[in-house]
Amino acid sequence: MNEELINEMRDAIFADDLEHIKNLIEKNKNLINAVTDFGSFLHDAAGNGKYGIVKYFIDNGFDVNLKAGFLNAKCTNRSCFGRLHGHCCIIA
Repeated sequence: MNEELINEMRDAIFADDLEHIKNLIEKNKNLINAVTDFGSFLHDAAGNGKYGIVKYFIDNGFDVNLKAGFLNAKCTNRSCFGRLHGHCCIIA
């Protein structure tokens, strides 16, 4: 997958820019199944307390049971880890 597109998606997640995320996914449906060293984009959103983005991802087919990333963990694991860094805990 295009590294620039991956970085753009991760930046939009961290900026909590749901509209930009929707546009990216609309134009690049394969982003739903994308996995990086950090996991899926659902992992990123859950680990950073982005509730609205997590809900959008789940509603649009992201796999909540996917184990991915260098920890081979589910997004719920990343969510609880995010709590240690001051983010709300999201359990999908």
